[in-house]
Amino acid sequence: MNRLDEPGEAINRETGELSPHGCGALTCTYCVRGKRRAVARAVGASDPEAMLTMTRAPEGIAETAAWMRNVRRNLQRRGFPLEWAWVVECNERRDGRHAHHVHALAHGSIPPEHVLSDVAQRAGFGAVAEVRRVGHAPGAARYLWAAREKWRTIDLPHRLWTNGGHLQHSSRYFWRVDGEHVAGGWKAVSRVLREQPAD
Repeated sequence: MNRLDEPGEAINRETGELSPHGCGALTCTYCVRGKRRAVARAVGASDPEAMLTMTRAPEGIAETAAWMRNVRRNLQRRGFPLEWAWVVECNERRDGRHAHHVHALAHGSIPPEHVLSDVAQRAGFGAVAEVRRVGHAPGAARYLWAAREKWRTIDLPHRLWTNGGHLQHSSRYFWRVDGEHVAGGWKAVSRVLREQPAD
């Protein structure tokens, strides 16, 4: 955990590392916490309808991103156009090796599980794919991007490496507020949300 030590400095209680308060670096455990919350809030505001999970993702982000584009394109060809924000997660196996999978929060035409499984497997993912309807979009987004219990156990440098140095990836038209598309990604959605009057 980090704490503000003096104005302008944060100290990581676990490592003793000193970093400028508000440095904005994703590698800074202090700064990434606020960014994770902002991403989660923007994803939740985009009102995803389902969480899609694809197993056995490749090691590199370039290959994973290509597989994800392939899945989305082939879902559209089968009559399931959708928009999504996704993240690669890593589970450490008992033997110490890493197993990657992808979670995507999506809105649009959500495919049945057997269609997603077929399309994902053809793209290179594992045979197991899941589709879960989202009951509470902000809660699902927080689970992926801001849940303390999840992030406590995450190796931040590895998480960033598996995601190419980003907290999330998304299709162009995923981002929206009150059903209206917002260009510019999660940061633009965050600005729109900040400008909305408080209820």
